[in-house]
Amino acid sequence: MKTAVAMAVAVALAGTAPAGLALAQTSGTYGTVNLSAGFMPDPHRAGVVSGGTINSRDYLDGCVGWIADEPDYVVNYQAGSVLPLIFYVEAEGDTTLVIADPDDEFFCDDDSGGNLNPRVHITRPVSGEYAIWVGSYREGAYHQSTLFVTELSSQGR
Repeated sequence: MKTAVAMAVAVALAGTAPAGLALAQTSGTYGTVNLSAGFMPDPHRAGVVSGGTINSRDYLDGCVGWIADEPDYVVNYQAGSVLPLIFYVEAEGDTTLVIADPDDEFFCDDDSGGNLNPRVHITRPVSGEYAIWVGSYREGAYHQSTLFVTELSSQGR
């Protein structure tokens, strides 16, 4: 059972992807985008379906949710000097978020975006490829979802 407190955990891995999760993708299942600091329109939006057959908890300590083995979406990002990079999801069902940054550091979230939606705020993003998995909290649940990418802290709650 979930707690009322939102769970947000950054999990650093020793430069390798957990067995069962594919990294170093050039495209995600639902697409890929190239964004540079100051991108417009902000937020960038992408339609995805949450869920999968992999329990993220089995591969990444502190993560929850069921994800696909391949990333749902990939963002190739050219960082600037001052702006954060924020990912959040809006869906009718209970979703989770797993993100691998260009240094293979993993960020996981369950409910930080409010209304059972996840949000990951990366204060000092680096340039490179961000692999994104939109998960479902419950096994076998698949939800039409919108993934948002923004640099504006006021977005995504």
